[in-house]
Amino acid sequence: DNLPHEVEIVYEDTNSEVAKEKIRALTEKLIDHHHVDFLLGNYPSPPNEYSGGVAHERKIPFVTSSGAAERIYNQRYEYVFGIMSSAKAFLEGTLRAIINLDPKPQSIAFISCDDPAASQDAKTTAVIAQSFGLRLLYPEGSNLPVEEPGVIVFKHLEQDFKRYIEAVRTLAPDVFMITGHLPESVGVVKQSNALQFEPLCLAFSVGPAFP
Repeated sequence: DNLPHEVEIVYEDTNSEVAKEKIRALTEKLIDHHHVDFLLGNYPSPPNEYSGGVAHERKIPFVTSSGAAERIYNQRYEYVFGIMSSAKAFLEGTLRAIINLDPKPQSIAFISCDDPAASQDAKTTAVIAQSFGLRLLYPEGSNLPVEEPGVIVFKHLEQDFKRYIEAVRTLAPDVFMITGHLPESVGVVKQSNALQFEPLCLAFSVGPAFP
């Protein structure tokens, strides 16, 4: 009707927790107690997936602006809408620029948060890197978790990166890519500096952009 409408904004604080039970309970409270007409998503991807499940069950529109994990949309939730692209190789454009450097880098290593979006981003980009002719390096026989096709994985909001950087430094990759969040990316840079690890190229997704 092209007329302004007054909207009351109601929210529940997750306290940065991503536990499925808590997120579902808060989403249900918004619906049952506050009687909201639609839901807006939060950050990072797991809470969006859990809230999206409730929205689908209760037939309440749910819009997420920061749920990047592709598995949110693979659930085929009919009431979930995303307004950003999924985290399917956010770093592909950066990678294409890197391989055109002269001299061309020959090797690459990945370290990723275990968040679904970050993990998907790293794994997809690692496969693309291999298709471009880069050798994918990762520590073999270490106690660090490594997931296919060769991505080193750390826990969400990890603070101590010393053992991770020590392992990557030993591999001596030309390119080092990190997928995660701002505090984790800062931790990786600080530890790399402390250990004097200086690869030819250091690339991030999406740490510098989002808290």
